[in-house]
Amino acid sequence: MRDGLVAREVEPTVPPQVTYSLTPLGSELVGTVGCPRRVGHATDRPDPRRP
Repeated sequence: MRDGLVAREVEPTVPPQVTYSLTPLGSELVGTVGCPRRVGHATDRPDPRRP
């Protein structure tokens, strides 16, 4: 798309079929974007104030 991270391909069918995929640049960022999420899950603890 516009940022070059996702590619969009439209098939000329009825209804149109749209396929999205990561570009090589988007694939490079997968590890970087997922890192804070993994850290958050690794440090997630139950809240003792919640039943």
